[in-house]
Amino acid sequence: MTVQSEVIAEGEMEIISQRIFNASRQVLFDAFANPDHLKIWWGPKGFTNSFDQFDFHPGGAWRFTMHGPDGAEYRNESQFAEIVPSQRIVLRHLGPMHRFDMTMTFEPIAGKTALTWRMLFEPHTGNAALKGFITEANEQNFDRLTEFLLTITGKDKAMNAGVTSNREIVVTRHITAPRDLVFGMFTDASHVGNWWGPNGFTTTTHEMDVCPGGKWRYTMHGPDGTDYPNRMNYSEVVRPERLAYFHDGDEGGDPAHAFHGEITFTEHADGTLVRLRLICRDVEQAEALKKFGAPEGGNQTLARLDAYAGALTMSSGGAAASKQTFVISRVFKAPCDLVYAAVTDPERMKQWWGPKGVKVIASKMDLRPGGTYHYGMQTPDGSVIWGRFVVREIVEGQRIELINSFSDEKGGLTRHPGSDKWPLEMHTTFLFEEVAGGTKFTVIWKPHHSDADERAVFANGMDSMKQGWTGTLDQLQTYLAKLTA
Repeated sequence: MTVQSEVIAEGEMEIISQRIFNASRQVLFDAFANPDHLKIWWGPKGFTNSFDQFDFHPGGAWRFTMHGPDGAEYRNESQFAEIVPSQRIVLRHLGPMHRFDMTMTFEPIAGKTALTWRMLFEPHTGNAALKGFITEANEQNFDRLTEFLLTITGKDKAMNAGVTSNREIVVTRHITAPRDLVFGMFTDASHVGNWWGPNGFTTTTHEMDVCPGGKWRYTMHGPDGTDYPNRMNYSEVVRPERLAYFHDGDEGGDPAHAFHGEITFTEHADGTLVRLRLICRDVEQAEALKKFGAPEGGNQTLARLDAYAGALTMSSGGAAASKQTFVISRVFKAPCDLVYAAVTDPERMKQWWGPKGVKVIASKMDLRPGGTYHYGMQTPDGSVIWGRFVVREIVEGQRIELINSFSDEKGGLTRHPGSDKWPLEMHTTFLFEEVAGGTKFTVIWKPHHSDADERAVFANGMDSMKQGWTGTLDQLQTYLAKLTA
């Protein structure tokens, strides 16, 4: 309703309109910050809009044409003066018909949001007729906004702040890399294409402008060849702490499949805790996304980020990450499928696995997520060391993620035979990449669920790890050379 409409000083007119919406503050803010949403509901009843420019940042321009139900066209031009995400928008309407300053505020009230529009016209430009017209137009505009919100939140279902747990999907992972770097991997197109998406997916970015009102348009290519167009419309960007956005299927996408999202970045334990939070319009949508595989897809995506971040921080000499991540690579003059087979076939593993001088005496593999590889190695002095892999994720021919540990003859979990402070489990990633002249094989190794003492021992063991893995890769190189000779 319009709560105030009056002359506040000689020659000046102010109109204040307010309505309480059954939606969260973020959802309501996004309805304005996203131009594809704004043009659906902006204006009085019967009007449509064509946007020429919408730069949603202080100093940015908003130019558009409103098309009246009688066919008349009304050009509009505004400039954004202030934007406080999810709280306030201030713009200057520059004409050509009327000139005024408009302040929009978003105030949470008992799980709902009070939206207030305050329009202050230039001196001597207001009159009773204009006041009556705009007062009614604002009410019609609020009606259209209410109808639009129902299309994205579900009839009579509010996106109430703090009461969304049954409509949320949350995925969290610790990334062993500095927060600034991890944030950049989400906001730099040159990085995000290297890891975004579940196992087997690749991503092509068409447009990426990470700022309030900006968007990321991209296509995800599934392993079966299916293309999935996507678009994120950013409503809040707090570097390097938080991203908030509205996600849909790009132009022509079904609004029923859209949702709100939030990504937070928290400094934590020699790295960054990344939290992906999807807020669905209702429980039914959340359940449908879960059946589609959204939680597992999120876990796989963050696992790919973790592997990419580990390799990048090592290659760039990242001090904090390098102490807790060991990376070693070797290019073999052999095709990728042969190198992959050498790592995934238990009989082939027997021919090269382990440091130089050891002999594999047992090799039993069940290569699938949740499966294991149990092996025994005999050292030159006759001692036997057992180990095991627990496979977590597989992208055939490209990537294997597993948890590596020492073991016993029965396949149990044991400590390092020479150090009770060595991490009990190691998070291990094998990467296979076709390069000119052969295949680049990369091993990324870091402590898994370790304490401070274990991480310290790991950090001090870089030289011995390099020596051991160099000997192992030497043996793989000799084995591959025999097969390709």
